[in-house]
Amino acid sequence: MGGPASLASLGPAERLTERLWLRAPEAADLPALHEFHADPATHRYNPAGCLHALADMEAELERWLLHWQHHGFGYWLVCRRERPQEVLGVGGIMRKRIDGQQAMNLHFRFRPQAWGQGYAAETSCSALALAFEQLHEAEVLSVVRPANQPARRTLERAGLRLIGAWGDVPGQAASLIYEMNEGCYLEQRAAGHCCKPRDR
Repeated sequence: MGGPASLASLGPAERLTERLWLRAPEAADLPALHEFHADPATHRYNPAGCLHALADMEAELERWLLHWQHHGFGYWLVCRRERPQEVLGVGGIMRKRIDGQQAMNLHFRFRPQAWGQGYAAETSCSALALAFEQLHEAEVLSVVRPANQPARRTLERAGLRLIGAWGDVPGQAASLIYEMNEGCYLEQRAAGHCCKPRDR
């Protein structure tokens, strides 16, 4: 990938925000994705741990690519607009089974060097705009471990609210489920909340 395309070509597979270039992943992105997914720091709150084996990351990437093929949207690779070759992390929305039902799942994971700069919130706001303004979804959910306070703050900053818990990991405390519905999104956008679209 050379860099952001012209604004006229942007769609679900490629979006520009105030600071970021969000694009669909490719098979060639496997080394960059494995580099930070194999870092234990990126999975600090994940009971399953990091993806040490390249084959595990390859299987995960294949699932993402298949989702893009079938649905026309999915998780993006997140890069700075001025440094498009450097992958900061992954974020976006995908269909996923949550607490026994099919749902639209909001997800993000960033390399430690990108933490604390608001990139996850910026990515999440663009993902919510896609979900509600282009895909016309009724709601978006996000699952987070209770101890993951940074992710919980990001979700709350993006306007999601805690609605329940899900015992998705046997022997562990239940994960928390955050939600935003279409009506709440439109209200917060009108009020100038974070999720007011800032795509350029």
